[in-house]
Amino acid sequence: MQEKFDRQKHKRYKIAAKNIGMKYFSVDVTGQGYPYNGFSIAYVPAVKSVNCRMINVSVSYCAEEDKFKAKRGKFQALHKQFETGEIVTLPLAEFYRGFGDKDLQAVLTSMFLV
Repeated sequence: MQEKFDRQKHKRYKIAAKNIGMKYFSVDVTGQGYPYNGFSIAYVPAVKSVNCRMINVSVSYCAEEDKFKAKRGKFQALHKQFETGEIVTLPLAEFYRGFGDKDLQAVLTSMFLV
């Protein structure tokens, strides 16, 4: 279920995300033949440890009948991380440490571009 966009809550989510090292990004696929117009992903290592192997990931897709807005998608992805716990845990933390944000975002994009 989609949470109604709340500017103040969005600001709190962004501050909380920054404090725990959570990253987020959006991908616009409008008009590219997918059954949605874009998606946003939020991710963070599952535990704070140099030996952590897992990352927690939440994804928010934009319905085909809606106009994609990255800000709203990021809000939804953060809401799933902080409020509803709608996450998947993936064994990508070692990859993340070795290659960084850009490469991890490319991997996550390819995984969730369905």
